[in-house]
Amino acid sequence: MKKMEINIDGTTLPFYETELNGVKYYEFDASEVGCPEPMINAMAGLKFISKNKKKSKLIMINSHEPKGLYKKIKDKFTWSVENLNKEKVKIIFASIDGK
Repeated sequence: MKKMEINIDGTTLPFYETELNGVKYYEFDASEVGCPEPMINAMAGLKFISKNKKKSKLIMINSHEPKGLYKKIKDKFTWSVENLNKEKVKIIFASIDGK
């Protein structure tokens, strides 16, 4: 899988695009930055995938689960969490169809 850096409006961290089985993934790593950067970048990334016409998902690498974010997006997005190690989690967000 080839990663390509892309620009997404409103972000402060690098985002990378990959594609697997027809699904585009947009990934960023916020594990080394403090508030409010993880939330700013997550919201910009979620806005981007919700407007993207092709099937897409957002991958956020963070130092902890963004539970405050979950409350804000629960009606528009689903997510799954994978613990990478003691200091990092990987959250994969997908837009709920029709929202």
